[in-house]
Amino acid sequence: MITNILRPLVRLDFKGAVQTARAWETKYWKGKPDYLHMTYNNVVLLSLWYMMAKWIGTVDFFLLYVLSTSLAGSVGILLFAIQHNFEDSYATDTARVNHFRAALEGTSMLVLPKVLNWFTADIAYHHVHHLSIAIPNYRLEGCHKEYVEHFAGVKRVYLWDLLGTFDFLLWDAELQKIVPRAAVR
Repeated sequence: MITNILRPLVRLDFKGAVQTARAWETKYWKGKPDYLHMTYNNVVLLSLWYMMAKWIGTVDFFLLYVLSTSLAGSVGILLFAIQHNFEDSYATDTARVNHFRAALEGTSMLVLPKVLNWFTADIAYHHVHHLSIAIPNYRLEGCHKEYVEHFAGVKRVYLWDLLGTFDFLLWDAELQKIVPRAAVR
């Protein structure tokens, strides 16, 4: 979009630039509002990066940024593991997948204190997210509570279950479920 708008601007054709912007359609987003939202978000983010780099120094900022992003990514991987790798977790090949079963039996509810739910964008309600990715994270808890009777069978896991999830890393194609490594031995 920016390239297409810059061409008429270079020729000082402001009317052409406005017409190009109005007629432009995105290939990668649902529509212009989504594209503009992400564009504004990126402009604000890059501005904040620039201000932080000026304030504490470029090297210190990017060192802090890389370290905090790496830590957050590591925690994200652990949260993903604990919510998908547990005893009798539903898993199947693509040809036979049942999305409803995958959401309710292939994901778990991670029981966390309220403050950790906030920091993880309500990832505890991962099963609701799998039923409908269109539900924003701030509505997941409400949706879970409204339909709690449908989620009674969803596996509940806790932070202390984290290490145990690394035993469940193998998919048994015959049984169509995640099995512990000991089952293979």
